Amino acid sequence: MTAGLERKRPTGSAERSPRVARELRVVVTVARRELGAYVHSAIAHVVAVLFLAIQGLSFWAVVQVLSDPQRQAPYGAVLKSHFGGTVLSWAVLFAVVAALSMRLVAEERRQGTWEMLLTAPASEGAVITGKWLGAVVFASLIWVPTLAYVGILWVYLPEGSSVDLGPVVAAYAGVFAAQASFLALGTAASAATRSQVVAAVTTFVALLALLVVGQIPDLAPDWIQGRGALAATLAAADVRGHLESFAAGAVPRSGLVLFAGLTATGLAAASALSAAGRRRRADVLWRVGVTVLIALIAALSLALSARSPQTYDVTAARTHSLHPDTEEVLAHLDDPVTATLVRPRAEVFDPVYEQVEGVLTRMERAQPKIERRVFEPATDPERAAAMAEELSIAPADLAEGGAVIFESGARRRAVELLEMASFDYDELGMGEISELRAEAAFSRAIAEVGRPDRPTLCVTSGHGELPITARGEGLDWSELADALDRHAMTARDVGDVSGGVPPECDALVVPGPRAPLGAMAAEAIEDYLGAGGGLLLAARRELGRDSAEFPATGLELVLSRWGVTVRRELALDPRRALGGPGLWSAAAGYGDHPVTAGFEERRVTVWRFPRAVDVAPPEGIEGAALVSTSAAGWATSEASVVADDEPAPDADARDGPVPVAGAISDPETGARIVVFGSAEAMSSAVVGAGARDNRALALSALRWLAGQETELEIGPKTPERVRLIMSDADRQTVFLLSVCGLPLVFAAAGALSWWWRRRRSGAEVTG
Repeated sequence: MTAGLERKRPTGSAERSPRVARELRVVVTVARRELGAYVHSAIAHVVAVLFLAIQGLSFWAVVQVLSDPQRQAPYGAVLKSHFGGTVLSWAVLFAVVAALSMRLVAEERRQGTWEMLLTAPASEGAVITGKWLGAVVFASLIWVPTLAYVGILWVYLPEGSSVDLGPVVAAYAGVFAAQASFLALGTAASAATRSQVVAAVTTFVALLALLVVGQIPDLAPDWIQGRGALAATLAAADVRGHLESFAAGAVPRSGLVLFAGLTATGLAAASALSAAGRRRRADVLWRVGVTVLIALIAALSLALSARSPQTYDVTAARTHSLHPDTEEVLAHLDDPVTATLVRPRAEVFDPVYEQVEGVLTRMERAQPKIERRVFEPATDPERAAAMAEELSIAPADLAEGGAVIFESGARRRAVELLEMASFDYDELGMGEISELRAEAAFSRAIAEVGRPDRPTLCVTSGHGELPITARGEGLDWSELADALDRHAMTARDVGDVSGGVPPECDALVVPGPRAPLGAMAAEAIEDYLGAGGGLLLAARRELGRDSAEFPATGLELVLSRWGVTVRRELALDPRRALGGPGLWSAAAGYGDHPVTAGFEERRVTVWRFPRAVDVAPPEGIEGAALVSTSAAGWATSEASVVADDEPAPDADARDGPVPVAGAISDPETGARIVVFGSAEAMSSAVVGAGARDNRALALSALRWLAGQETELEIGPKTPERVRLIMSDADRQTVFLLSVCGLPLVFAAAGALSWWWRRRRSGAEVTG
């Protein structure tokens, strides 16, 4: 019996194979028939020509923006706005789909050829699929001439620029997938009636309704607020948003699910409707039930994809992907984190925040514990001022440049504009984002506020130090202390440390002592460093009317063992002078070190007669100068230079670059030291006068000393930005080619096909 069963299996398989092959042959035959009908149809060619003309206008508008020297070129994939489309372009696309699909079944029924077509040994499903496939192929052929747009872009690109082809390929793939799903719905509408007009109107209205459904979250945000699952599902049904994502190079999984579900549902509905009136009622009801089941599966799949959204990044720069280090930070996040996006008032920074929102969206998807909020400073100026005061940010900077504030419990960290991006000029002299560092900055901020511990910074006093936990008359570090809270650190006054540095100190701060620390305090600090502690020393110099004094810190011997010397010299840099006596700025000259990472050409620190700091670490110790003068700078021990309006180097002056800040670390013990040549540079008087980057430097040093820096290898990710170099004549040429040339070429091809067909027909009659 077993042998008999085994002999029957291949027989059943052999019976099924011819049936499947027969169905496939029917599909291919019907598709070829439909494609030939479209190629020889004057109406189809008229529709195609009008479609290409509208697409040409849309592309020409994109070219106008990309080549306008008076405006910034947009960021992101070059054809993103083109494929996202306007209301007019979507209306034209829907009209094209309606025109191409209306005749598929309705015309066959009207002419009475539908039954004849089904006399072939094939199911309605095979015939429906073949008709739909023929329409899909012709509709796709209409898009082929638009590939010339990419060639046009390439012709006018500046030398050294290129177009990322990944988003372009994804855009066309998205268009073809969306168009196929629309035609499936149009096929169902055509199968439901004998009137082509009714089928076309039904298709157009259904597609328009589909477009509106996806826009509900934008059209009615107040109504949709609080409806998380519903809002996510509606967003997943946004065909316009999906095509924009495809064109941006971020292929959404929900988009693939939506288009696949619409296609399957449309074809199933068309098969069921085409059977009405010619099949038994039970058979028709069975097909309707299958269609409903497919629709429910498609809707459920869409809802599930909306709950766990995922995109496939096809950009060359991986713009839409999170770095593995970011994913690691998010995976180890224990407590919820709130990210408040403070929108800038200055519209020039909108491109930055468009990219910032993309980064936050990807982080939210990867870690549900991150909650995003948006705050508009213009809507609540009092709250904006209080927020700026609390975060130690200049109110004007917060309002104009914006920020992103990360909070978890009492821990708070603000990421300002210059931490998220750096700026430069493009080929036409317009400002542009040269680097986008938002992901790295956000990952570090999340890692900081997400830590369960809060580092304690112990501050010495009793030796004339600048106060940090109390306000003086400008010469204090209270501005820095206020900023420590948002950086998840706490400052604590420990007085004299002659009895030893408290064990709970994550770092020790000695802010500009006027009198030297005693020998016992120096010994305690040396023991603290030997155990792997961190020390921040800000040296002091006293400026008189005509001279300067260089107070000893009492830690000279300790520092010398680590290869650091705070010299009795003043560092000046006339090339970077700011106008005041001995006042200069540093926008360059920062060392390659974690403390100054991201400072070079991005941040400007201000210095006034700082002391020179030499860094020469012994073997086994790592060291680097953090800030130095330019090569035109110099250092002198002649303190009388403070009286000179335009000081010049004397014979004994040391040539630049001259370091004014340095860092030392011991890889074996973990000990770390940072020395600033000026305590005044970090004071409230200087920071409050606008030198916020001085505070940023001090905060970065304290985070490093306390071991709070997050070692991330996340490089900048700057989205594609295409600028076209074109004259008015070039723009006119592009207009004629895209709006007139390509449609006329397609029209000529249709006319040639018609002429050839007439000629062959005449020849056959004559023969």
